[in-house]
Amino acid sequence: MERSPFTSAPRLGFAVHFRLSDGLDEAGALELWEDFVAGPLEGRGLTCLDGALTDGIERMLHRPGASATEDDRRAVREWARRRGEIAGYDVGPLSTLLA
Repeated sequence: MERSPFTSAPRLGFAVHFRLSDGLDEAGALELWEDFVAGPLEGRGLTCLDGALTDGIERMLHRPGASATEDDRRAVREWARRRGEIAGYDVGPLSTLLA
């Protein structure tokens, strides 16, 4: 069976989980989130889907209308590594976004 030329390729995204440092207050967490949105998210043309309630910040990142890349994952990892408010982080592999 032939693939339709109108069928788009699956889009890729990746999950992130930031475990926040003990003692970080709500204002500090909000400032961290705002910096994340203004930095790696908007700077790379990414957006996020709401995540689960966790002991930190958890979201699925993707690029509207296109796939996220390994460079996007690397940029998010580097940003998280430099932030003292983040006690630990996980940047998941690229995976297919479900519609």
